[in-house]
Amino acid sequence: MRRQIPLIIVFISGFTMMLDYFFPSLPVVHGTRELFLNWSRVAFSFAMLLGVFTLLLSNLKKIALQQSGWIFNAVLILSFAVTFFFAAQYKMTPSGSTWITIKGTQVGQTGYQIFQTVYTPLSSSIFALVAFFIASAAFRAFRAKNIEAVLLLSAAIVVMLGSIPFGDLLFNAFLSKISSIPFGFSLYNALHLSQIFGEHPVSWLSNQIQQIPMLAAQRAINFGAAIGMVFMSIKILTGIDRSYFGGGES
Repeated sequence: MRRQIPLIIVFISGFTMMLDYFFPSLPVVHGTRELFLNWSRVAFSFAMLLGVFTLLLSNLKKIALQQSGWIFNAVLILSFAVTFFFAAQYKMTPSGSTWITIKGTQVGQTGYQIFQTVYTPLSSSIFALVAFFIASAAFRAFRAKNIEAVLLLSAAIVVMLGSIPFGDLLFNAFLSKISSIPFGFSLYNALHLSQIFGEHPVSWLSNQIQQIPMLAAQRAINFGAAIGMVFMSIKILTGIDRSYFGGGES
């Protein structure tokens, strides 16, 4: 029975959400959807408290045992305590039938300043490190071992050059060098490259690559992901996939 009740709840809530998407004008379905959403908000609040409690407990245990890297756990606990103290100074005041949040005194504003001056720069720095991993992955992916890799490398170079003004300047200088040769000048005029590309040849070509082949591939990937999402939802609603029970059960 412990397994059947969660399955029934998942099926009813998921089926109600699906009905409200297709029939939003039905009052019973819409009201039930709002009820489920309110319940999910309450469950999320308790899950947040449970997550905070688990975070503190696990880090305090590592500090008490002085495990490897326990100093970082201490920094985390200290940062959490300081931020929570200042952020908790925000006040709630009634406004008619609802409650609104207002900033408290200078203490309440300190919590916002901590977030803006400490957390935001740190998150930006961590995100900036992703560029190095992207560069490393691009170096391995763009090795011209076969014709597909050559096409990928060529498209990547054109797109990167088209994203900066220097790309057009470089390509225009290359075309002017070719047009200075008699045969190159004739070929340049015969193909009407200036009429096709205009004054920004690399930008035009980069835009064409992004708007036609890349967009088509992106839509195909999104279409495949949507189909996978639909089938996964059906498996969860029908109880075939029970991985949300935990323990790797399916």
